[in-house]
Amino acid sequence: MDDPQPDAAAGAGGTRYVKVRTVGKGAFGTAVLYRKEPEGALVVIKQVAVLELSAAERVRALNEARVLALLSHRNVVRYLGSWERDGCLLLEMEFAGGGTLAQLLAARAARSAPLSERRALSLFGQVVAAIRHMHAHSVLHRDLKTENIFLTKDNVVKVGDFGISKVMGTQVQAETVLGTPYYLSPEMCEGLQYDQKSDVWALGCVLYELLALRRAFSAPSLPALVRKIVSADYAPPPPRYSAGTRGLLSSLLQTDPGVRPSANTIEDQLLPPLQAAANLTSDADSLDGTQGPCARSVVLELRASGRLVSVTPVALPARAALRELAVSRTHCVALTQEQVVFTWDVVDWRGRPGQGPDFNVGLESWRKPQHQPQCVDALTGLGITRVGAGDGFSVFASDSGAVLTCGDGAEGCLGHGDYSHCVRPRLVEKLLAADVVALAVGPAHVLALGGDGCLHAWGRGRHGRLGLGHQHDALVPEAVPLPPGVVVRSVHAGPDCSAVVSTAGELLLAGDNASGKLSPPKGLRLRSRLPVSARLPVQLTSKFSIKTQKFSGLETPVLTRS
Repeated sequence: MDDPQPDAAAGAGGTRYVKVRTVGKGAFGTAVLYRKEPEGALVVIKQVAVLELSAAERVRALNEARVLALLSHRNVVRYLGSWERDGCLLLEMEFAGGGTLAQLLAARAARSAPLSERRALSLFGQVVAAIRHMHAHSVLHRDLKTENIFLTKDNVVKVGDFGISKVMGTQVQAETVLGTPYYLSPEMCEGLQYDQKSDVWALGCVLYELLALRRAFSAPSLPALVRKIVSADYAPPPPRYSAGTRGLLSSLLQTDPGVRPSANTIEDQLLPPLQAAANLTSDADSLDGTQGPCARSVVLELRASGRLVSVTPVALPARAALRELAVSRTHCVALTQEQVVFTWDVVDWRGRPGQGPDFNVGLESWRKPQHQPQCVDALTGLGITRVGAGDGFSVFASDSGAVLTCGDGAEGCLGHGDYSHCVRPRLVEKLLAADVVALAVGPAHVLALGGDGCLHAWGRGRHGRLGLGHQHDALVPEAVPLPPGVVVRSVHAGPDCSAVVSTAGELLLAGDNASGKLSPPKGLRLRSRLPVSARLPVQLTSKFSIKTQKFSGLETPVLTRS
């Protein structure tokens, strides 16, 4: 489908929509992220090919516009308008750029990093507020799940996806069984009439996921899942959470809907004392950078000129808690705990303004100096877990093991097979089957470790820094030959050299040794003589087990295990 051009009836007033990327596909339509010009605001437009749907499917598609138009709440995805064009229904709504709650919880589960009680209750309270607003307008969501709960870059909850929501009459109860099986209430599973209390059951399922980082109910088959749901057969939530919070969960997951509290009761009576108690608790065992409303990361930029030194805070979003920060001579890349990526230029890199690349790295635009952090919208929702910054280029790895690059391709560092620039993050196709688990990015080369233990390198090859046995540039990732029996634990990239630390605590080095920075310190010895330029990884052994190492311009510090 082409970029939508709203007509005058849509109130666009000449607004132009520029497609950014597809953010989701469902049974009845495709959700596409657009940038509205000239104001530059990001919006999501759900595109539904109405003529290709059955009558029942058309009703569901049109229902979302009807429900969205009824609702106006801080924690509900905001409806901006709808129109029809060429047989397609277009629904315009606000974009929540922080991904989904499901993605956040999956990332936390992968790191075995539970949410603090304060953080969990804060998120849950916002979901409850959204459901309360819906119920006040006689709307049942009927498909509440963590995949339909979105987050903004400031961690504000936005409940969305109202395709199967129902507007209830005052004396009518719903009977149609719809929704995601894991979140169905017992009464829905048994084919009974249901009302707002079914959404309350789904709230209980969401709260359980916030506490346990897994679904409350799961089974290998639908009949087994139904049996668990109708008997409320779920594992107890982690004991690290207070008895009050666990009691709230129990009240929501009651099989008798009449016993479950309403959304009003939850927000007005049950949540406030729990949130107050959680705010008084330090939760020192879960200092994760995202637990409370005041938790954040602060990045300071240090500049020195002669005897003059200045320290300036970088203007990241107020609640941003960083997971990774990559810095090069041209720009910085920051990854938040919510997997949102920000990038900004280094001010006056090398002391000469305007010497960086001719475009904003990852921001899909030609050169406009960006000294303030800008969100890389193209990466939102992709589950980015690692970032790297070279001179004029950026590298990103996702939780699925895919690698994307963008920026200046003059040194061949993008891995796309040529020296072309790329302003939009693009997949490195040669690594699609590698399942990358570790990255190291130097000024002009990249190392990527695959899940199978294979090490890949690409970029500038001078001084043999790639470890490929030659000094030629590698325009696509190439496998690095390692000595037999070496299992890589970590990879490191310096200005003109590379290093690998093995699981046995050995160090392998390749690259420029003209200054002797790769020569072994006391206590280390070489298996082979290290030349001025080591084109293949040279293995060092030691009476100590090496934990990690770092490169500087003229030396290589090594940290050993005691």
